[in-house]
Amino acid sequence: MTSLKDIAQELGLSVSVVSRALNPNPDANARIAPKTLRRISEAALRMGYQRNHAAEFMRRKRSAAIGVFVPEFSNRLIADLILGLHAEANEAGFSLQLHSGLDAASYRSFLAAHNSLASTGIISYSPRQYHFPEQEEMLRDYCEAGGKVLMLNNPDEKSMPTLSMDEACGGELAAEVLLDHADCVGLLIFSTHETIPYSVLSKRSEGFRNRVSAAGRPLRQTIRMEEVLEFILASRPGRCGVFADTDYQAWEVIRQTRRIGLVPGRDFYLVGYDNLEFSSFTDPPLTTIRQEFHEEGRQAVRILLQMIYNMEFEFSTLIRPTLVRRETA
Repeated sequence: MTSLKDIAQELGLSVSVVSRALNPNPDANARIAPKTLRRISEAALRMGYQRNHAAEFMRRKRSAAIGVFVPEFSNRLIADLILGLHAEANEAGFSLQLHSGLDAASYRSFLAAHNSLASTGIISYSPRQYHFPEQEEMLRDYCEAGGKVLMLNNPDEKSMPTLSMDEACGGELAAEVLLDHADCVGLLIFSTHETIPYSVLSKRSEGFRNRVSAAGRPLRQTIRMEEVLEFILASRPGRCGVFADTDYQAWEVIRQTRRIGLVPGRDFYLVGYDNLEFSSFTDPPLTTIRQEFHEEGRQAVRILLQMIYNMEFEFSTLIRPTLVRRETA
């Protein structure tokens, strides 16, 4: 276990200086230069130094806990996120208080609980449809009382620090893999975002559209499966490319086209988004975009701890997705 002495030796400082720097309630006369304070805080985090958080935050009249709110979706993305959050918090010596839900009432209950519990910080994954009029006031009250807030996957948020997936980059990756096929005669976005109010889905389509436009290629967009089938059939004997902005949409394209004798990857190209757990088992296996939710969980805790200990951090951070290339494209 890392000690104050270990940190002092690493930085070439005295143990007393390191101790004062890491004391959450230092003597008013024990002044340390901001640059030195930052070096010590960063070294402590890097070396895995663990304070006695329970005693430390009790003196601050707060609990050594991080409140987490996630949507109640039963898929691997949320599981990966929670595992990443837990792994990083556990290493840092903090506990998680996990809440989930699918409506504004659930989110309101979460905020009310943590305003009363005086937790150290909040990591909030709250899509836009959860928002309600008093939300900003509740978050402001929490921050004014000493709590820290990090918003996840809410790139439109401007007033709070955010950590989000780079959805536009994912759309660009999907476009590039389809444009890579010289025999691809047309491109189509099969989207859900006109019916589901998730800004992240519109950003996927925006990234795809911008990349296709830069290549000077025509593009169509639809939310109707009938139009997807018509588009694919009209492109024959050539091949077209379809970008489904979720794997769920892509699975439905596979099901419907196989029903009429068409095979993705042979008769047309198909790219999904999310790399959900069954996408490697479709027939044929689906080319898709992978989001690094486990890494997002770890980064979220690291950023929140930087906020809690007044270290420098990026106010808005994006995590790049990766392409998982399989047989459909």
